[in-house]
Amino acid sequence: MLATMKETRGYKSQVEPMHNFLLTTDDFQEILSSLLLAELPYAARMQFTEGASLTPAFVPTTQLLPNLAEISSKVSAMFHTPTPHTLGACSLRQWAEALHEDWGNEKQDITFFTSGSTGEPTPATQAFANHEQEVTALAEIFHERKRVVSFVPRHHIYGFLFSILLPKALGVEVKWAVPIPTPGLTESLQKDDLIVAFPLFWEKLKEMKIQFSRDLYGVTSTGPCPAETIHALKQNGLKRIYEIYGSSETGGVGYRKDPTSGYTLLPFWARTDDESCLQRTNSNHGNQEYALQDILNWNDATTFTPMRRTDNAVQVAGINVYPSHVRKILLEHPSIADCAIRLMRPKEGTRLKALIILNDKDSDLTHLEFSIRKWAKSRLSPYELPAAWTFKDEISTNTLGKAQDW
Repeated sequence: MLATMKETRGYKSQVEPMHNFLLTTDDFQEILSSLLLAELPYAARMQFTEGASLTPAFVPTTQLLPNLAEISSKVSAMFHTPTPHTLGACSLRQWAEALHEDWGNEKQDITFFTSGSTGEPTPATQAFANHEQEVTALAEIFHERKRVVSFVPRHHIYGFLFSILLPKALGVEVKWAVPIPTPGLTESLQKDDLIVAFPLFWEKLKEMKIQFSRDLYGVTSTGPCPAETIHALKQNGLKRIYEIYGSSETGGVGYRKDPTSGYTLLPFWARTDDESCLQRTNSNHGNQEYALQDILNWNDATTFTPMRRTDNAVQVAGINVYPSHVRKILLEHPSIADCAIRLMRPKEGTRLKALIILNDKDSDLTHLEFSIRKWAKSRLSPYELPAAWTFKDEISTNTLGKAQDW
């Protein structure tokens, strides 16, 4: 793991803990590096990386990144810069310097994008002050940690909060690591480290029976982490693992360190009469209500358990349909092991599409696909029936372990 761990190059907060969250050129460089690495083909990632980051001299080109203009526009949208930067002869470091100059540390709004696991990624904008508020609360929880070791992308809100801002709040160094579990992982860790990862990564460490020591804490987010995984990690020596509940739209909402207990609200959130809505005391905008993706069951005024996702309808030919209902019906077919249902992207069409994982991967696909389609047609309305079918061996996931689009 030492070969894949990024050197910090002395990257340690120069400010007093929980007082100053100014973004530096190094921060912008790491965010850009993370975003570009997610888009680069594997060979280019291996050629231009130092540990978990691109080299400062790396020059993004359309030969390496055909969608470079789209990436530049996304960066401009994230940091609310006037226009996308002119690229082609600009190094990663130069791009970071230009962003830092445009940003100006005026603590303006910042926009993150959803993972796209449910279709087209959508922007979620919050005041930078809200992120400061959240990280100040997180620093109280993790105040004993002496270093942050992050296996999550810095251009997603989870990675930004925990591996860009939290080290500043704690006044500690940060190391970014390639999210590839290896048997020697613990050799690169130190006493009092906080390991920031996601459920799929923790699951792989459990399967590998990685042994932990040195008073290590873990953090997991982006989706549910099975209780058996957390229990196994603790049995293997991980002292504590925190689950963070939240989303791109809300940021962090609550945390827990025992998978059998409820989540505790972060101090700036409050319960409302709506079981899928919370009120946030924003740093500079008063109180604001946020809709959640789940219905919450409350243990008391400040602790809760997510019960089930709110059933968001999508429109097909002007009719509301529920992808979760379509998935439930398809899973009743004896040959289907798992499936995912999405609304098509605008360029694909206006109907639903289905990704099917079969129980028997050696079956006659041509015959079985016809049979499944006929079976589904007899049970679903014309609006619910997927217009595109894809058959794969597994549901692919992104760098955060979330299901990718197909």
